[in-house]
Amino acid sequence: MKKNNFLFLFFLIQVCSVSQNSAWFHYKWDSMPGINQEVFDNAADFYKTYYKNNIYVGVLDEKSAKTEASGFYADYKSGNIYPYFFGYEKYIKEILKEVITDTLMVNKLSIYFYHDAGFNASMDALGNMRINVGMFNYIHNEAELAGVLAHEYAHFFNKDALQKGSFESFLEFLPYYDYSYYSKNQENAADFMAVNYLKNSGYSTKGISNVFKIFKRFEIKAELLYGNNRAGSYTHPDPGDRIKQLRILAKDSINVGKKLFLVDSIKFMNLKKMAGQEAFNIMVENRKYNDIIELSFTKHLYAPTDQENLALLTEGIRRFLKDNPKQKEKQFIIEQYKGRGSKRSDNYKYVDDATTSVLKYLNKGLLHLPSLDLSKVRAVDLLDSINLKFTTYDQAFTYFMQKGLDADCKPCAISTLLNSGSNNQNATQVLEKNTVFNCSDYIKHLESKTNYVENIYILNLPSINHLKYFESEIGESYSDFTKNYLELFKNTTGLANVYLTIDLPFADQHKINSLSSISEGIINKFLFEKIFYSSGTDPYPYPFELKKKENYAKKETLEWGNYSPELFSVFSKHKAKNIYIIDFYTIKLTQSFKVNRIGWRFRKISLDPNVPNVTYEHKILNSKEPHEAVIKDGASLFKFFLSANK
Repeated sequence: MKKNNFLFLFFLIQVCSVSQNSAWFHYKWDSMPGINQEVFDNAADFYKTYYKNNIYVGVLDEKSAKTEASGFYADYKSGNIYPYFFGYEKYIKEILKEVITDTLMVNKLSIYFYHDAGFNASMDALGNMRINVGMFNYIHNEAELAGVLAHEYAHFFNKDALQKGSFESFLEFLPYYDYSYYSKNQENAADFMAVNYLKNSGYSTKGISNVFKIFKRFEIKAELLYGNNRAGSYTHPDPGDRIKQLRILAKDSINVGKKLFLVDSIKFMNLKKMAGQEAFNIMVENRKYNDIIELSFTKHLYAPTDQENLALLTEGIRRFLKDNPKQKEKQFIIEQYKGRGSKRSDNYKYVDDATTSVLKYLNKGLLHLPSLDLSKVRAVDLLDSINLKFTTYDQAFTYFMQKGLDADCKPCAISTLLNSGSNNQNATQVLEKNTVFNCSDYIKHLESKTNYVENIYILNLPSINHLKYFESEIGESYSDFTKNYLELFKNTTGLANVYLTIDLPFADQHKINSLSSISEGIINKFLFEKIFYSSGTDPYPYPFELKKKENYAKKETLEWGNYSPELFSVFSKHKAKNIYIIDFYTIKLTQSFKVNRIGWRFRKISLDPNVPNVTYEHKILNSKEPHEAVIKDGASLFKFFLSANK
């Protein structure tokens, strides 16, 4: 091995290896205990017991109860529910008990942390409370958390989920589902109950008021992007109105003596750090670089010496610019607030200024700051509105890269290395470790140059709305359908190494989802071949007649190390040179509950930088074939896709 290459690999190993004692938190899915099957078996019994006398439910038959429980099970099997979050579930219950006096009912509820980086929590009809790990990047104390918990419990107490008939929909259990399906009247009632719960507790009602202020900041961004007519939620009250209403509802509440923490402030701060960092991991998986940049930049204002956060911010900007090279000269963060709404928002006209900087407007409501008082900001050099440190993304990247070098920021080395795109001649001078991005498998790949020969094929489950009606239409249970789905595909294609996504370990599922996101996002942006076949010849012929609509193929070669080196782990684990992801078809029901199949999407993601990555989408409308025939036809189409993309 040449000396330069050896030094380069030595440098990479030092940069990308992750210590077991790393301060940065990565949830170890595969080493955690799973949820006992009895939990899902008993869920239907709880449902039937709790809602037995509810007027909105009517006759509770066994099938309805099982449908609710199967949705909960599907959510877990899709890797959305953390089976165990180091006992913090018990801590959440302790906070809930400070607010809800019916401790017997609280004990019957189940608390789960949810694999989602957004600010949200939800309560289903089975008594399961899901708390997004991403929420902890926005809240700052137990009182705020208690406000969210009390609001969700109020929905459960009022049986709002049953009134909406919401759990007939399987879509609720998909990771992108928006849980805000209650009516504004239901939301107002839940707010009223939550405030009363808090008034009778030891928590300050300022907590829930601050939560509504967080909603207000989200509304500001929506107003800028989409305009006043699009900013409001169709189901949730206006955040400003909520704050006004809260002041009315809580005016008799005496907050003197009320506290922001009652159970354990240290435990809260530990949970905030762990869950917040896990939320950043999810953002990395899903390539949510705008959110990474905005949140890590906000944190940098108050903790400029936090090297891991600086590494996250710097690498977030690098990957964002790698994805969006045309954004280099665009305004840092502010560019993401430009939209149809900005010109209609008098309070935020500065957003349209082509030369302005976010540094001039730190306390104008764009960022989720804990306070508009900037006296607590520790990155004082960024407060100089005259001598701005940066305006554009490129300038910001240069600034934070230099900050890392000046501070001898060890986790920041990955950005220095990957940005250089060369064998870094100064590798011998650097002995650093990266704790934020787990790219150890990337190092193994570069070091061994292993020639993987196997292909693996991943079948994503079809998304289905109205699960109960789907089962009636198909004539079999959803679980039986998924088994038959896999066997039909394998028998028709004759392929080995075919897996259903939900049968993979959770960690692999998340990486597969990330690969899916990259294939859809990066290939779209760096496309050199895009062909629409609405009225032309399809390069992937198929032996059956289907009504087509805008079928297309896209290809692009990618240098994976520069995009998401941590994703090499899924390739190395399965010794796969190529991963094929099959979104086989989307099943929807018409208003008359007839099955309507929409189409297929095939993706090829290759470890070899010289092999094109491919996305092929084939759409059909209103197929009237039995679902077995549709699956077989789609599997046949996939065989032609393989032959065209060897």
